[in-house]
Amino acid sequence: DRRYRTEAASCGEYSTISNGLGEINAIFDEITTTGNHAKMSEFLEALDKLITTTDSKEHATVLRNKAEQIAQVLNSNSKSLDSVENQMRSQTDQTVADINAILEQVSLLNTKIRDDNFYGNPSNELNDQRNMLLDQLSEYVDIDVKRTPVEISGGIVVDQLSVEIRGSGNDAKNIPPVVLVDGGNYNGLATQYDETTGQASIHFTDDQGMMIQVDRG
Repeated sequence: DRRYRTEAASCGEYSTISNGLGEINAIFDEITTTGNHAKMSEFLEALDKLITTTDSKEHATVLRNKAEQIAQVLNSNSKSLDSVENQMRSQTDQTVADINAILEQVSLLNTKIRDDNFYGNPSNELNDQRNMLLDQLSEYVDIDVKRTPVEISGGIVVDQLSVEIRGSGNDAKNIPPVVLVDGGNYNGLATQYDETTGQASIHFTDDQGMMIQVDRG
């Protein structure tokens, strides 16, 4: 499970990058005759002709038309990039919502499995459901799943499952790990966008949606 989830995290990361670059690559398609390179070549060719015949109104008109075509292509690229950015924002928001839904389900299953184990009932099906959810979660986030024996009462010991972001803790600097799920509790994610810089950031929230300040040193 650990090996699969580690590789799933890498696969998910590079798939997301590849998809994003693919969208941008489609905008700057230089194979066609309408791309930036083609229009710039036509402009330079028209400019060379005007240089040799500076008094030619015909060549001046052609050059002006070629310059307008370059502006049109650049404006079109700009609008397309804005569209890709908005699409990426929507995908990010949906991804965060999917992650939060998984975290909530894992925490609920943790509670059900804990109760079943307390009363000595088998919980194989619930464990399978939880493992599937953890596999799905690993495609979004590089996670580390831990099971800690906890004594409930009367010598009854059950495993409490927690989910952390791998490598988020630093023992040398006494920095606590970022915990996503701890037994029946979970911390979610929320996105924020800076409209000035265009940068996106992701914050941690508790199960009530309140933002959590995480000291990363």
